[in-house]
Amino acid sequence: MKNIQQEMILIFLKFVKEFQKNDLRDSSINRFRIFDEISEIITLKINEDCDSSEYPDGLIWDETTESIYTIKKNDPQSVRIEINRYLKYYFQDQSTIKVDIKTKSIMFTKNSPSTYEVEHQLNINNKDQIFFDKNWNLSFPRINN
Repeated sequence: MKNIQQEMILIFLKFVKEFQKNDLRDSSINRFRIFDEISEIITLKINEDCDSSEYPDGLIWDETTESIYTIKKNDPQSVRIEINRYLKYYFQDQSTIKVDIKTKSIMFTKNSPSTYEVEHQLNINNKDQIFFDKNWNLSFPRINN
């Protein structure tokens, strides 16, 4: 019984080793707060590097996110949120697949304080050729409680 357990542990350890990823770049977060005294706009910008990793089959996964939050002092209706996400995955030789994905979402109030607006873009390229490209524009009422 003990030999079977040891053998199963060795098989498991071999399996785990084969699927471990190699970190090419560590993740990090940077935050910047800016106050424009003339326009009285406050901006919070967050850059998040979600790391870059190489998997045993040679696939490289690289992801970053940029979030920008703005609001004008004493004007809650001026709030605006923009989130940009960049994702790339490819094989080292880039011969079979090289995918670049970019998303951009913007949320804000536009014509009236009772309506929220959302603009979303999704762009996917494979080997520098457009694979998918779409924009969405949504409006929905603000519910006041």
